Amino acid sequence: MDPHRRQVGVYLAEMINNNFDAGEQIKAIRKSIERTESYIVAITFLAYLVTGIVLLSLICYVCARNSNIKQQRLKQHRLNACNRIVEA
Repeated sequence: MDPHRRQVGVYLAEMINNNFDAGEQIKAIRKSIERTESYIVAITFLAYLVTGIVLLSLICYVCARNSNIKQQRLKQHRLNACNRIVEA
């Protein structure tokens, strides 16, 4: 007999002799799986939240940059107009 199988057989025999309650073990395993699933849902939610915040920040940055570029163009246009007035 394979040593691994022998070890499993001995373990099962000990569980039976000690009136092992498989139901309690199964309940504990189910609870840990439910906890793990809730952690996965929470982590997924946080990942979506962080992604949304990053995208919103990126949109704000692009809008501010475009606004700044427009302001610089208007400022340059006004300076050019003032220079033309002074030269005239």
